[in-house]
Amino acid sequence: MIELLTGVARDYSELLNSPEPYTLFLGFGENSLDFSLRAWVADFDKYLGVRSEFTLRVHRALTDAGINIPFPQREIHLRTDITGKGDVMDQLPDVQTDGDNDSTTG
Repeated sequence: MIELLTGVARDYSELLNSPEPYTLFLGFGENSLDFSLRAWVADFDKYLGVRSEFTLRVHRALTDAGINIPFPQREIHLRTDITGKGDVMDQLPDVQTDGDNDSTTG
């Protein structure tokens, strides 16, 4: 990963070769391995555009290398009404909104 990320930075002409780009392994995330790539741009006024293009290049390189980016997954459990009191949604309190303030009644 370090070689891949640093290589993408070296190949992008909008980034400076001196100081040389480098990649650090920061540690283990909850669902990831965390890296930080450091590179410099000659014209700070172009920073946002360069960062956007560079990020797309990194994504393309990761995809081409068969590396997937992990995303958190959640399980949602829906309960059915076994009490015989009707639709579960009917048992929830009504929510009324008044401008920017939300209030719950019921």
